[in-house]
Amino acid sequence: MTVPLGASERARRGLTYVPQEANVFRNMSVLENLRIGHEFIASRDGPSFDSRMEEVLAVFPEIRPKLGTVAGHLSGGQRQMVAMAAALMPDPTVLALDEPSAGLSPRNAELLFEIIHRIAGSGVTLLLIEQNTRLGLGAADNGVVLVAGQVRLAARAADILADEDIRRLYLGGA
Repeated sequence: MTVPLGASERARRGLTYVPQEANVFRNMSVLENLRIGHEFIASRDGPSFDSRMEEVLAVFPEIRPKLGTVAGHLSGGQRQMVAMAAALMPDPTVLALDEPSAGLSPRNAELLFEIIHRIAGSGVTLLLIEQNTRLGLGAADNGVVLVAGQVRLAARAADILADEDIRRLYLGGA
């Protein structure tokens, strides 16, 4: 029998996760949220908090001026950035994102996906669950179409986006 791993052990092994909702500690500052993200690697050799924070803030410069702000006072897009930044603090090899654009304005969703592209370009593998298919597949190498919990298609993301029948049948047309 396999024993499930706890969140801290998963993070130590290189996997972090950003849930769709309740993804920041709303009563804590942005800096405290980042510190909690870094604590998952405290038992392994890794970069110091300050050096890792500088690396993460280079990906999310928008949150640097908000380090002292209580996370619950941020906009939805800013909270999503804080959640992703905290998940990057342990320097993961795999980052799972559940509906990162949920509830965001189209402009904020596009900004967030620009950041997702930067993260992917840094060598972090992304597992992305996203209903905004244009943005999601645009950021992906591969895509999986699920219908009622069943895999209907697995293919290169560009092929999914280019196929008119797939777009019409599974992706809402255009």
